[in-house]
Amino acid sequence: MAPIKVGINGFGRIGRIVFRNAVEHPDIEVVAVNDPFIEPHYALRVMAWCQKAKPTRAMLHVPPSYPSLPHVPYHITFSFEPQANLNSLTQVYMLKYDSSHGIFKGEVGNDGNDLVVNGKTVKFYSERDPANIKWSETGADYVVESTGVFTTIDKAKAHLTGGAKKVIISAPSADAPMYVVGVNENKYDGSADIISNASCTTNCLAPLAKV
Repeated sequence: MAPIKVGINGFGRIGRIVFRNAVEHPDIEVVAVNDPFIEPHYALRVMAWCQKAKPTRAMLHVPPSYPSLPHVPYHITFSFEPQANLNSLTQVYMLKYDSSHGIFKGEVGNDGNDLVVNGKTVKFYSERDPANIKWSETGADYVVESTGVFTTIDKAKAHLTGGAKKVIISAPSADAPMYVVGVNENKYDGSADIISNASCTTNCLAPLAKV
């Protein structure tokens, strides 16, 4: 039986843990990841880690309106020798190293813009609008929406435009039905294209409360 093909939107804490867990299940294959955001401090750590990229000097200005960074400009310049893709290298580093869960036990690298995990290429996108992510070209039927931004049905359904068939929101939703394993997952009948897996706290406490 062919593995279930999954895409991940948002490669932060939740997205990377989903990826790590998926690797341990042969019936699931992550075929694509989307994340357009690179924070400067991650970029600097990547430069120190990756021998392929040698920083010299340049300027990267992060505007004060950027939602996840302090309201200060960053001045960084990079030249690459040989040429490497900073975005994919950053994601490789973030997947490989985790202070809570340890070093990823598989092989992680990049091929141009894409990730290569245990010898398999994982398409990497950098789209801010989920409607522009071409999930269909990778065969990703299921998308894990883990940005914490597109948490309503109206916002999450943009993934369907790109070819996804089902979307699982990894956060509470104002209008999508919520299911928690160990609590009410058996009530899902497959009819809803967009569902929520609730919050991390709910997944930890709700099964205990049910018992």
